[in-house]
Amino acid sequence: LLAAFLVSPTLSATRTATPTSHVPRAHDPQAHEPTTHEPTTHESRPTPTATITNTTTPAITNTTTPPDTAAGPTSPPPLDGPLALDLARAYSDHGREAEARSFLERALEADPEDLEALELLLALDPGRALPLLERRAASGDRTPLEILAGAYAEGGRTADAVRILVRLLSEQPMDPGLLARLAALDPAAAVAHAESLARSGLVEDDEGLGDLGDALAASDLRDAALAFYRRALGRDPSDREWLARVVDLSPAEGLRLVEDRLQEEPGDQALEDLAIRALAGAGRTAEAAERAERAWNADPSNLDALRRLAGLDPARALVHLQALGPEASPDDELLGDMADAFAAAGRTREAVDLYERAHALDPGDSEWREKLSRLAPDRLRD
Repeated sequence: LLAAFLVSPTLSATRTATPTSHVPRAHDPQAHEPTTHEPTTHESRPTPTATITNTTTPAITNTTTPPDTAAGPTSPPPLDGPLALDLARAYSDHGREAEARSFLERALEADPEDLEALELLLALDPGRALPLLERRAASGDRTPLEILAGAYAEGGRTADAVRILVRLLSEQPMDPGLLARLAALDPAAAVAHAESLARSGLVEDDEGLGDLGDALAASDLRDAALAFYRRALGRDPSDREWLARVVDLSPAEGLRLVEDRLQEEPGDQALEDLAIRALAGAGRTAEAAERAERAWNADPSNLDALRRLAGLDPARALVHLQALGPEASPDDELLGDMADAFAAAGRTREAVDLYERAHALDPGDSEWREKLSRLAPDRLRD
């Protein structure tokens, strides 16, 4: 059925076969009188062709009522909502927007509250869809309100979108997705909401504070996010997740916090890695490389330290890689990371060698194959 509608959206359920001439007519005196035949031999019996025609054609012809042309053009056959929506999507995917809108109207006739149909109509004809969506959102349900907020924001009605998001946050105050959307439209309103939550006592643990920081960071509200990560660390100073967030947003501050933690947990690999990350983020590349090398020398099984060193000083990392014994064989990700560093430094030969090794370790990883094909297609073997 879908294929038929794609060929012709005005396919009519009243299509009929044309009556054939063998149907009896009142003005034909021969039509009602039986025809008699003289006995014939088997050889003179009529061919089967006439018999097939007479047994099949009338059945097809008489099963459908011819259209009443006096009544005007016929209307399309009835469709249920899901089928009309499927047809609308198919036409939309093929760029036939007029037909898509037509079937969306029929889908909405069948179910005026169909949000999928409303969303598609919103993309094709916002002026037509917006009043329908506003009526649907009047119920107060979250999903239509979220869609309406997006439609307002897309149409430049920022204040209306913010009003809806603030309303939704009043019902779901800890929803990070809603807060991130509000922050994208009205940063001050988003920060004010997060601050009010922190003061109200609704956020009682480091997870909640960190989630608020993540929502603000997603909209690049770095200072506000950093303030919430600090609060989260105040609740749990040992949480590496929030410590890493601080390192990324403020490397110098993060390094101080990491060094403090290392006083309590000396030699901790995860903290050492964060310290290297903080140094690199602060632009202290030589110090970061030195620290990564020290971490590697202290524990040659710490491949993360070698990976960090590869990003900071690929030549020095390659020396250590070549000295690895078979019992400490690196994985393809480490080799690929080192190859990336050499490629970025313009050292193609070393990069190709490492991509080859990574590809040999994991032939199914298309990343190494693609990079190798760009740098040295002649060395790529199936």
